[in-house]
Amino acid sequence: MTERDGVLLTTVGRTVVDLAATMDLKSAVAAVDRALAVDRFGRVLPLTTKEELFDTWERMLPFRGSVRARAIIDFGTHLSGSSSESGSRVNIALSGFPVPELQHRFEVDGRAVETDFFWRDYDSVGECDGAGKYFDPVMLGGRTPAEVVYAEKLREDGIRRQVRAFTRWDTATGLNQYRLRARLLQLGLPVGPSRLNRG
Repeated sequence: MTERDGVLLTTVGRTVVDLAATMDLKSAVAAVDRALAVDRFGRVLPLTTKEELFDTWERMLPFRGSVRARAIIDFGTHLSGSSSESGSRVNIALSGFPVPELQHRFEVDGRAVETDFFWRDYDSVGECDGAGKYFDPVMLGGRTPAEVVYAEKLREDGIRRQVRAFTRWDTATGLNQYRLRARLLQLGLPVGPSRLNRG
């Protein structure tokens, strides 16, 4: 427990472990990923570390959902850029696709750009975009939606020239295991056993 403004609160680590033990799978992974997230521009520091989460988990033992929480913490990453990406990662793992590299960098027109998912062995890229990228004033950063769409088209064209296959999906597709599975099969990715337990 910690105190803030006279109110007792659980620590970030304790809260995240509790969420990992009790929330639905995609929400639990999104919570862990968000707590570990490091803004790629260095503006946001992580709220906690995996080491702290594992230490908290161990101190809490035994507790209901401990095995599930441990697996979700282990699956968590600081590289997920959004809850849509986290949900997509869950569905990629549940479907048994190979583990993608997250935030892989390509050079496009003299500048580094990152992709959400890159399967190096299959020379394939996947991008998950929510509507906020095109409509949220904060994410637009003073640009019009048309300017953002055009810049994204140029970025995508530059990446496509460097890979064998490229696909893009929205949040609804990323959060639906079967729709995302169909999209990734079109990339030619192999399917193996599930790498994550729904538990």
